Amino acid sequence: MRFFTVVLAFIGFLNISAAQAAPAESIAAVVNDDVITVSDLADRMQMVISSAGLPRTAEFRQRIAPQVLDGLITEQIQIQEAERLDVKIDDEAIERGLNMISSQNKMTADQFKNMLASQGVPIRTLKRQIRAQIAWGEVVQSVLREQVIVSDADVAAEKKRMMGQLNSFRYNLYELVLPVLNPEDEPEVSRLANRLRNEISSGKARFEAVAQQFSQSSSAARGGSIGWVGESQLSPDLQDIVREMNDGEISQPIRTDETYTIILMKQKSATIGELPPDAQITDIIGQGRLERMAERYIRELREQSFIEKRIGG
Repeated sequence: MRFFTVVLAFIGFLNISAAQAAPAESIAAVVNDDVITVSDLADRMQMVISSAGLPRTAEFRQRIAPQVLDGLITEQIQIQEAERLDVKIDDEAIERGLNMISSQNKMTADQFKNMLASQGVPIRTLKRQIRAQIAWGEVVQSVLREQVIVSDADVAAEKKRMMGQLNSFRYNLYELVLPVLNPEDEPEVSRLANRLRNEISSGKARFEAVAQQFSQSSSAARGGSIGWVGESQLSPDLQDIVREMNDGEISQPIRTDETYTIILMKQKSATIGELPPDAQITDIIGQGRLERMAERYIRELREQSFIEKRIGG
């Protein structure tokens, strides 16, 4: 994509302050009737690097710029959809979200704010991210939740699958999902996936913090946590790989139909020799369906939106 060439050349000299890179009114992208400025992009890049413990080099900034901008575009579309549906997010909800992110980074809210401020990151860029996440959660609940129907037959089929896994293994997994939005983006997404994986596996960055900032799965708000799953709950792309992983191991980037996915095996455990209650099985099935519907929903909104990526005003 030609945009990548332009943005990488430009972002190469982005510094902590957007004012050092370009005038604040310069536009990085247009999303329907809204704009994302170069200063928005610079602030978010600095927040991503600071909160995830990633390298501060110009080369790494170049590598992550397209993905960070795509994340901002998705957020803007989520906010626009929430506004269209008259979803309101109050300041208390944003503070609760801030506390959760701070905890994931093993800090108090004040410590996390001070850390960001010391790195030149305005608190508004974090609050914008939190507002988008909460608003999108409300949209998903209001629009999609009632469409999720789990029948007795669904529960019976899931119980049958679970029966086949008794006395085998279950897995506590985390995921980092990088979408390939266009075929021409694939080389850049692949390089980014490998670079992020290397930073995590070398101990220079924490998986949860990187997933929080980069992953485009619904699990991103939980630091990439999928929770405990059985093998049958995994896609065929992941089953063989996960089966061979050990506790604490991080997979290589896995190419699926639409993404590059990195898996962290937190823990592998033998399954308990009994099934959970039907109500819990219903919740498991329903949550999985809701998350898949939400991912389709945002893809469709992106496809229907006017998106123009550019640098300069």
